[in-house]
Amino acid sequence: GSWTAAIMGVLAKEVHVCAAPYAEQLLIRLIEYCGDTWEVVRHERMTPLIVEKRKFSFPSGVRQHDALIVFSKKNVLAVASELQARGIPCSIIYGALPYEVRQQEVRRFIEGETRVVVATDAIGMGMNLPVQRIVFLEMMKYDGHRKRDLYPEEVLQIAGRAGRYGIYDTGYTNAEYVKAILWRSMRRHIPDLEKARLAFPEGLIGLEGRLSEIMERWNSIEDKDFFQKAYTVREIELCRELEEYTDDKELIYRFVM
Repeated sequence: GSWTAAIMGVLAKEVHVCAAPYAEQLLIRLIEYCGDTWEVVRHERMTPLIVEKRKFSFPSGVRQHDALIVFSKKNVLAVASELQARGIPCSIIYGALPYEVRQQEVRRFIEGETRVVVATDAIGMGMNLPVQRIVFLEMMKYDGHRKRDLYPEEVLQIAGRAGRYGIYDTGYTNAEYVKAILWRSMRRHIPDLEKARLAFPEGLIGLEGRLSEIMERWNSIEDKDFFQKAYTVREIELCRELEEYTDDKELIYRFVM
């Protein structure tokens, strides 16, 4: 939802969107829907990305310039603690880390103060770290509704951080458990995206009625064309709980989101 809002609503004469090939056709539809023009520039990966055949074991298999991937702040801190206890200095990166702290952790790794990065999938979101190998210590994540196996596109987005061009000739990736998911993801063709998610529009908060009722009305609107409303059933449940204590819709919205 946030990406759809940004692409359709950003106020700029020219917008550069960096995306995977399977997003291209949907992006073009979005751009043309807005009456704008577009140009596609294709970039090829400059270094090969290889799935290691050797088995990986934590922590004995950790080496310098690794990024170790887990999917919660708790696990990031647990892995980092284990490494520190073994005398391996590491940087940590996770989504809730303040921007300034994250940049400091990146700097420490780039300048060699730390030898390893321990991170969540936040590492795959526009961060250019000189990582030679990505190692998945987990192949499942909680997506807000359930704990599930990683999707191939998620695996590729994260594994693609390995082997930064100009620093390494080759990038490597490995997994401690369920390595079959890694192999399948690297070989699988990912179909084109077909739907653009629409998040609940914050401007609707001003409508008359409780926030839970407004969200239910938003949910009842039929999806149209290639747009699909974001799933908000859980948010409605939380709204109802909070409405027992306050009728401040702005406050409830901030808590729920």
